[in-house]
Amino acid sequence: MVPPVTRTIRLLEELSQISTRNQWSILGTIVVKLTKRLGKQLTTRELANELKAIPKKDLFFKGIWVHSFGSKYAPIICINPAFGRSNRKQGLDRPCSCKLKSSNAIRYFNSHDYNGGRHHCTASPHIATCSMWRPPSTGHLHSWRRGYED
Repeated sequence: MVPPVTRTIRLLEELSQISTRNQWSILGTIVVKLTKRLGKQLTTRELANELKAIPKKDLFFKGIWVHSFGSKYAPIICINPAFGRSNRKQGLDRPCSCKLKSSNAIRYFNSHDYNGGRHHCTASPHIATCSMWRPPSTGHLHSWRRGYED
């Protein structure tokens, strides 16, 4: 029997190497990828429970974000492996590394502009390895709620 701490560490390591292309993904998709990596069958509910048990700061350090819709629905997950690798090398206490210039892109989406009424991009303007990078907002993903399949 593998000790729970060792199992959680291995799960976290394998999970941090899976990429969701820095976008939100349904947990079931990650379960399929993780099952192939671990060589062991895993259910969506088991992975969700494991993720709930891991402190958010540890997930953040590895470049993993989890958004829950409540106990009835499976959470969604965003994994940025480049962010996790950068944290391992340089730590979390580092300044913005992408030299981002301020963007006025939002000004093109006011009601009197050509693109009036459309939504501006919610993706992070920072590069994937920057300490300031964050996943896109989840406000528009309420339709991604899925019940557990098991």
